[in-house]
Amino acid sequence: MPRKSVLIIGTGHLAYRVRKLARDRSYEIVQVTSDALRSHTGDTSVFDAIAHGIHGIDLRALAMTFLVDDHDERNFELLIALVSIESTLPIVASFFNENIAPHLQAAHPNVRILNPAKLAAPTFVAAMDTPVTHTLRYVPAPIDKERLARRPDNLIPSLMAAFGTLIALAVAYFHVRLQLSWLDALYFVVVTVATVGYGDITLLNAPPVTKVAGIALILGSTVFIWMIFSLTVDNIIKRRV
Repeated sequence: MPRKSVLIIGTGHLAYRVRKLARDRSYEIVQVTSDALRSHTGDTSVFDAIAHGIHGIDLRALAMTFLVDDHDERNFELLIALVSIESTLPIVASFFNENIAPHLQAAHPNVRILNPAKLAAPTFVAAMDTPVTHTLRYVPAPIDKERLARRPDNLIPSLMAAFGTLIALAVAYFHVRLQLSWLDALYFVVVTVATVGYGDITLLNAPPVTKVAGIALILGSTVFIWMIFSLTVDNIIKRRV
């Protein structure tokens, strides 16, 4: 009667794939992690700990033993320990370094060494010549471009209009309160808004209410200039992207 159970030692994707393929072929799966086998070391050797860890598993009833730990040194320790316990045990071991493979296979005919990276490499290389096709699993909703065109962003024009209104009111206020000509009043407001501060026209001797108006002009113009500049740059970048 053929043996229908396999032992898998290791974790990770490779162990998962081996377990799935073995289960698809109706094999009974016995899986042990290499960490579990090494957790009973204490004062004993690694080989004794491995022997203790597989105690209770009928090695002679196994159709195959797969050593698929991610570290070659652990697979090597497991392989030597298992062969010393049951010399006729069929073993397939994962080794990324194949230099030792011929020696192990020559010493133990039932041992086969495979390199997962070497086996996967042809698949990766073949992917270069495989055409890539992508399909959506859903139907994207169409974009109503006319609706987007009907809803322009009026925030920047509104801010510019409000900023212009602020400047016009400030020019009229300083024209009346400081007895400046319209041109001088415009000059003073522009210099103040631009934070140039030449000092030829100042509010040093102006009434308190006029000084408050000057402060309000500085703060308000700073906010308007910052918002208009930021939104304009953001709009330009979005359009170019």
